[in-house]
Amino acid sequence: MEYNELKPESCTFCAELIGILENSNYGRLTGQIKKGRILWQNNEFALIPSLGPLIEDHLLLIPTYHTFSFADLSESVLSRADHLIMSLANFFLKQGHQIIIFEHGAKILNGSDYEKRLKRAICGACTDHAHFHLLPNISSHHVILEMESRGLHVAARNHKRPDSQ
Repeated sequence: MEYNELKPESCTFCAELIGILENSNYGRLTGQIKKGRILWQNNEFALIPSLGPLIEDHLLLIPTYHTFSFADLSESVLSRADHLIMSLANFFLKQGHQIIIFEHGAKILNGSDYEKRLKRAICGACTDHAHFHLLPNISSHHVILEMESRGLHVAARNHKRPDSQ
């Protein structure tokens, strides 16, 4: 897979990763790009707080290069993302909190031309840059039961607390 370059002219996350204030939602809302906004980053992913948090400690995991969806990542990069998510889930479990993780975005199924994909992806979500939401302190059991009661199947991972056998 070829990684897409950052798109600071059209993507709020790319603009923020580069530090281009005028193209970043965070910059527009706060009037500045704070160095402390990115909680953690390596060459593939960054962890940032959500601008419109649903709950306290609502985090976003984003690729550090522009891509539309985690489904577009290669198996090896997706595996590293999964390992990172599992590490974050274990961290919250050690603190006594469950965590719900979901991707909010659109997967483009047809066409490989970047411009076509960009035009079609804009209508799918709040941003066309892949991002996972991490919501700690919510009982996933109650959310899953509610979704199942509405006929929506949820694939859940059950993790034991690190201190349990």
